Amino acid sequence: MHAEPEDYEKYPTYRVNFWQSGPGQVSFNLEAFVVSGALDVNQVKEWIRDHAAGRSYELFVEVDGTVPDDYRKPRVAALIRIEGRDPNMGEMTEIGRFIPG
Repeated sequence: MHAEPEDYEKYPTYRVNFWQSGPGQVSFNLEAFVVSGALDVNQVKEWIRDHAAGRSYELFVEVDGTVPDDYRKPRVAALIRIEGRDPNMGEMTEIGRFIPG
C-alpha cells in the first residue's frame, strides 16, 4: 500500500550557487539565487543551463517550505544538496583507517 503524505511541497523552493574563479585565484567566488515557482527540478536545471555561463554550480532544495517573500532577508531554511559541490571545500582525503585487531 502506498500513501501520499498530507503535507508536501507542490512547488518547493530551490537554491542555486554558481561558482567561478578568476586567473590566479585560489578560491572560488559565489553568486547565489533562490528559485521558486518551478514546476519541477527539471525546470530548475533548465534555468541553470540558461544562466550558468560556464560556471560550476550546486543545486539545493529547501526543506522547511517557507515561500520567499523578502529578498533582503537571508534565507535560513535547511538545504538538501541535489547536485554539484562547493569547489572551496577541496578534495576529500583519507587520513587514516581503523582496522580492527
